[in-house]
Amino acid sequence: VIEKTDEILETPAASARAADLLIVAGSLSPRQIPALRTLHARMCEPRWVVAWGDCAGTGGAYRNYATVSG
Repeated sequence: VIEKTDEILETPAASARAADLLIVAGSLSPRQIPALRTLHARMCEPRWVVAWGDCAGTGGAYRNYATVSG
């Protein structure tokens, strides 16, 4: 979670309410999805989410029962 200060991305935010960008990097398991949705819901508008890399976007090389794709 990154905090936006003076229109420049600078430092990680201390809480979800202080952030406007969520970077998802890496594979996600089904157990992580509820926590990610809760974090996204706590962010203030406007919300931005970036899926960084193949694993976060499509599941990557780990396409099996233990990961969520896309």
